[in-house]
Amino acid sequence: MTKRVRLFQYIVAVLLLGMSGAAVSYAQSLELLFGINYDPIPRGSGAESTIIGEQIEQDLDMIAEKFTTIRIYQSQGISEQIITIAAEKRINVVIQTWLTGNPDADAAEISQAIALASQNANVTGVIVGSEVLSRGDLTIDGLTEAIETVRAGIPENIPIGYADVFLQWIQNPTLAELVDWIGLDSYGFLDCQKIQGAIQYSINQWALLISNPAFSRKQIILMETGWPTEGANDECINQDQEFASAQTQAEFIGELINNAQAAQLDTFVFEFADSPWRCEDTDGASGASYSCHWGLVEEDRTPKDAWIALPAAVRPAPPIAIIGVIAADDLSSANCRVQPDLEADVHILIPDGEEVTILDRSSVPGWLQVQYEDDLCWVHHSLIWVDGLPLPATLPALDLNTTSLRQFLASADPFLCMGATPGELTNATWTAPDIETIASCVRNYDVWALDAGAQQSSLEQQGVCDIAPSTEETATQERFQNIWALDNMAIAYYNLGRGLRRVGEYQLALEAFRFITTDFSCAWAFDSTGAPYFWSVARESQEQIDSLPLATTDTSP
Repeated sequence: MTKRVRLFQYIVAVLLLGMSGAAVSYAQSLELLFGINYDPIPRGSGAESTIIGEQIEQDLDMIAEKFTTIRIYQSQGISEQIITIAAEKRINVVIQTWLTGNPDADAAEISQAIALASQNANVTGVIVGSEVLSRGDLTIDGLTEAIETVRAGIPENIPIGYADVFLQWIQNPTLAELVDWIGLDSYGFLDCQKIQGAIQYSINQWALLISNPAFSRKQIILMETGWPTEGANDECINQDQEFASAQTQAEFIGELINNAQAAQLDTFVFEFADSPWRCEDTDGASGASYSCHWGLVEEDRTPKDAWIALPAAVRPAPPIAIIGVIAADDLSSANCRVQPDLEADVHILIPDGEEVTILDRSSVPGWLQVQYEDDLCWVHHSLIWVDGLPLPATLPALDLNTTSLRQFLASADPFLCMGATPGELTNATWTAPDIETIASCVRNYDVWALDAGAQQSSLEQQGVCDIAPSTEETATQERFQNIWALDNMAIAYYNLGRGLRRVGEYQLALEAFRFITTDFSCAWAFDSTGAPYFWSVARESQEQIDSLPLATTDTSP
């Protein structure tokens, strides 16, 4: 985080969401990525100058209670240790190359980021530089070169982004062409916003980027935002801005969760713990009084009010493993390679007919990364069969150039998502990393389509489609809890529609939501304990239809 230039020339032209008052009311969406920035500082001023592994593990134990994803600021040093421990805690990591303009140092950062992204399954994204344009550390040409180097080195399925403030993105729109997602750093506190308007300030910046053709088809992540608990912004002293406090931070985080959820804006809070070094530079000069107090916990990890009020992390079931079988007449041809291009370097031998778990189908065309017992290795696609069918050499591309949802689903790879029940496929749509996997899950629902249709028809005949289940209406609950195929298929199509919406395929999203509001209108959602979520999938789908940014307002079936 660098000090921001106040954007007095920035005029709010769009008001997407209104602030809902000062009360702290936390909610969390199953679909929303709500992560936290993690700076691994030692605990307390008397602690070791370098954090130790035990402290990292304790930090990540705390984080795992509230978040499923962290962002770290560099790729070298202890980053590899953080990623390894995070994997044990089921925490995903977005790593960053800390670029400064020093060619040797930057090259080392980039090289290590490529290695970490290639070797760790819980690395879900790479940030190539953070605010290097704002600080003047790199030119746009230098940043472009760094992004292209990382792009060429990491697996294709790992998205690349860059993070900077709103003004830098507006001034450098061509940068969006190089990345998979836009990282927006936005701090209302630093730009003299009052607490009641700070969230809306960031939402408006996001909205203006979305409305700009240069950014409209890119995922935009609010990469840094927060509110400190001590100090004041001296530049805003005459503008009646609230001072930082534990209470205003808790209020800010509560509103952030609620409004980011409503806007479906993926967000990373700044940051986990107070960082004393931010209040003092390397020359010992004093920094701004608020600079080291952005943490949701104290330097010694004592939770602040905002941390205590946070909901527990939403941890859906992990994606279903794809199981294949090695089929080879010549056992030597089934040798597992360390790397696809090191055919002479045998890692393990997989016997003919043995099952393997397929982990990666896209990093190297024609080769699959698999797990056999406790070992990971690469096997040629021609040797692996799933459900009696050979896997194709490459992942077929989804057909997004169609207005037909059925054609779109037919282009999905059925092997990306497999399960034995509607519930297993639905769980996979909650945790799917991309729209291709969600489409694969929905495509595999065909086997239950007739059952779901029969359940819909039966409920219509009973006249219970408009009855909302509740804890008192036991009979109604039992009736709805017996329609698993209908319920799960509706949720899966809802997740498909949300995924299509996020990649800008609004017409296909409209068709997915309409499928629910017409054919699956009786579906309700239940959690694993049998208690209702208290919302109708069909009603939620209609709300999605009503809010889709389509050229026409006609949403009739």
